[in-house]
Parts: sequence; structure tokens; C-alpha cells
Amino acid sequence: MNTLADERVKDVRVGEDTLSVDLMDGRTIIVPLVWYPRLDHATPE
Repeated sequence: MNTLADERVKDVRVGEDTLSVDLMDGRTIIVPLVWYPRLDHATPE
């Protein structure tokens, strides 16, 4: 695992249809959950 990448992530949120990653430099990456079927079919727990 790349620990440098972990230090760049400020927050991660999972919405109903999206995965959002806030980076330390102020950028936010938002992708559809369908790109990650395991998360898309997961329960909130």
C-alpha cells in the first residue's frame, strides 16, 4: 500500500450513488459507486 497516498486524503464519504474523496490540497474527487460494485451493493453497516 502506498502510504503517501493515504496522507493526501482528508475525508471519504459514501453517498447513495457516489463516493467522494476530499484531498488535503482542497480538491474533491467524486465517482459513481457503480465503479465499485462491492461498495455499491454493501449495506450501511
